[in-house]
Amino acid sequence: MSFNVGDVVRLNSGSPAMTVERGDYDDRAPAGSDREDVRCCWFHEGRIQHGEFRAAMLEADNPVLNAAKPFLGDPLTPTALPNAAKKLLSVLRGHP
Repeated sequence: MSFNVGDVVRLNSGSPAMTVERGDYDDRAPAGSDREDVRCCWFHEGRIQHGEFRAAMLEADNPVLNAAKPFLGDPLTPTALPNAAKKLLSVLRGHP
């Protein structure tokens, strides 16, 4: 997966929201491979931090999807999001 400068991402395993500063591509790698190093920045305790990660370690930050993840289950199926929406609405209505 490729990311553009300015994209907001998170580590697949969870992390603060990070902003993509730069992506360095390995031209020898097959197209679509994870051989991209992505430099990101984020704030921790009021100080800016920087780090480089493989593209395969990152996912685009999607606040709606992140909020629904506890309800989605694994693996993600085509019906997972509609089912998660039903579960989420049920919880919000107070009927878990």
